[in-house]
Amino acid sequence: MSTNSYVSQIIVLTDAIITDCTPFTSGGHSSIYTGKVNMKGSMTQNVIVKYLTNDFYTEGENEVRFAREQFRHPNITEIIAAETTPIGTYICMPIYARSMADVIYSTDPINDRLRLMSELIAALSHLHNNSFVHRDIKPENIMLTSQRKVVLIDFSLSGLIQPGEVEEFAPHAEWYRGPEYYFHEQNDPMKADIWALGMTLIEFDTRKPILSHAPNRTYCTYLSKLVYPVPLNDTSGRDHFIYQRLVNGNGTLPFKEMNNLLCINPKLRTC
Repeated sequence: MSTNSYVSQIIVLTDAIITDCTPFTSGGHSSIYTGKVNMKGSMTQNVIVKYLTNDFYTEGENEVRFAREQFRHPNITEIIAAETTPIGTYICMPIYARSMADVIYSTDPINDRLRLMSELIAALSHLHNNSFVHRDIKPENIMLTSQRKVVLIDFSLSGLIQPGEVEEFAPHAEWYRGPEYYFHEQNDPMKADIWALGMTLIEFDTRKPILSHAPNRTYCTYLSKLVYPVPLNDTSGRDHFIYQRLVNGNGTLPFKEMNNLLCINPKLRTC
């Protein structure tokens, strides 16, 4: 795909034609474009086009598989078109106003924390109720519409999995990864999603990254100090008040719900 923003390019998929592709930004394993999608029986729509080369075939297939599931939820992104081609995978989705990361690190007031928290919990619960896991929850993968509705995006690491099923894959960026991944080789990805959501909500609540000062490879040590005296490998059923410890008592989100998301024992973690 050309990087010349003055050159319109046409991408022909099975059920859609994408035109006017213009480079927008790039992610960890994808290039992002703006464009227009034309589908039979539908009006032309401005979209974001996510392109993954064949070097990231698996991630692209995960996105296509998610699109086939046709999840319908107001807080989960709509995939307008998704297809793997000989030169890579294309995913078309609506254009959103901004990301949660943009909101967190702006000076704009945030007066609707509880509503946005409820919408995120509803989105993740819907995925899990349909045996789907996200595996990469973080502020950059949460968008807000122009009406300030939360939308969960980026399903390149997602997949179908049954409740209670374990796997060796370590999901989520390090700062959002559940502590159990530092003690066990196999873990429940649904419980990992819940922990990552809890850590994302803390960042949203405090408007600063949790443990951002921790050097690489010492995340577990720093987390242990914050939640002391509860060991990170503790599997008891006690209420650990992890949320209050992580925010030093200054959080504004409901303690009960946040402690459920951030329970040290993953078997007791709920959303």
